[in-house]
Amino acid sequence: MQSGQPQQKSQGFKLDTRMIIIIVALLAVLFFLTRGNQQQAQPTPTPQPVAQEPAVGEIPGIELGRIVSALNLDRDGCPGDTANRFSPADSIYIVAEESVIPEGTAIFARLYFGDRTLEDADEIVAPGDLNACVNFVFESRTGFEPGNYEAEFFVNGNPAGSVAFTVR
Repeated sequence: MQSGQPQQKSQGFKLDTRMIIIIVALLAVLFFLTRGNQQQAQPTPTPQPVAQEPAVGEIPGIELGRIVSALNLDRDGCPGDTANRFSPADSIYIVAEESVIPEGTAIFARLYFGDRTLEDADEIVAPGDLNACVNFVFESRTGFEPGNYEAEFFVNGNPAGSVAFTVR
């Protein structure tokens, strides 16, 4: 025995059987976790849609806002009281909220009763670039017939979204 000198311990990393088992187990878990993610990340073929008229999102510069039906408008032409049920004598406002419309864009709304076209609102053409609510009103002198209705926006002649409502 050596006296006066402290014993030096090895400062290296010691791999014992327990440590090797832990490392192998962690590697196996990582392997299975990443293997599962790779299978999920593989693209699945999707059927291609049939060619349709361009939607508003595909017309450069046009962003038609959420389309709603309303009982009235506020002073900015935006929906006051939104509704999806109307009485036969009500005026029915159809509004595309917070829309971005470039100058020269033509917009109108079409009213349907069931499968029948009832009326096209007068087409409006944006006199300049607009950031506004776009609205149309449908009124009936004799009252709307009770049933299911739909109003559809058309932008530059293309369907651009709709809203359904009922008259009771």
